[in-house]
Amino acid sequence: MPTARKRNGPGKRESFAGATTAVQQDLRNLRDDLSALADEVTNLAQETSEETLADIKERVARLRDNVDEFVSGASARGRDALRDVTDDLNDAVQTSVREHPLTVLAIAAGIGFIFGATWRR
Repeated sequence: MPTARKRNGPGKRESFAGATTAVQQDLRNLRDDLSALADEVTNLAQETSEETLADIKERVARLRDNVDEFVSGASARGRDALRDVTDDLNDAVQTSVREHPLTVLAIAAGIGFIFGATWRR
């Protein structure tokens, strides 16, 4: 049975050298593509973080505006409530003075006496 021998002639070497060169070129292209991909991913991450940061800043600004509006509204309602209580107290005192002048005078004298006695000590 005859066996075939491999020929390692110049044709095989040129073919092997060409294949090696082609593989090396493919590896360089792959390395360049991976580098470009890494740059794209880095840029995307930076853009996303910048967008996220901008979104967070916008939300904080809206929240601050809402809190400012709430505090302004609450202080206005508080002033209105205090004004109402003061007006009601003023009306009650005036009504008491008109309806029971001697009782109010006795209460005022009693409070004055208590302050005077406390002040001396």
